[in-house]
Amino acid sequence: KRILEQELGVPIDHFTYPIGGFNREIQEIVKKAGYQSACTTNRGYERSNKDLYALRRIRLSNDNTSDFLLRVKLSGYYNLTRKLKFPH
Repeated sequence: KRILEQELGVPIDHFTYPIGGFNREIQEIVKKAGYQSACTTNRGYERSNKDLYALRRIRLSNDNTSDFLLRVKLSGYYNLTRKLKFPH
């Protein structure tokens, strides 16, 4: 975090787990580094995101070139078509 902020010249308050993977130990490391929140790629029906260090997000990639797919993902219906994935 410190190196990124120093190199980029801006504060970095939020973290994204590489490929969305994490565990409790990694969460603690992210908290201790001073990040205010962290995003995963975990899916689920509950949208409250109560754990600021396990925020759910929708994975987008270079393969997502369809306007229809983007709209489905952003609408919330995407989770209905995917198998639930839980952390840890």
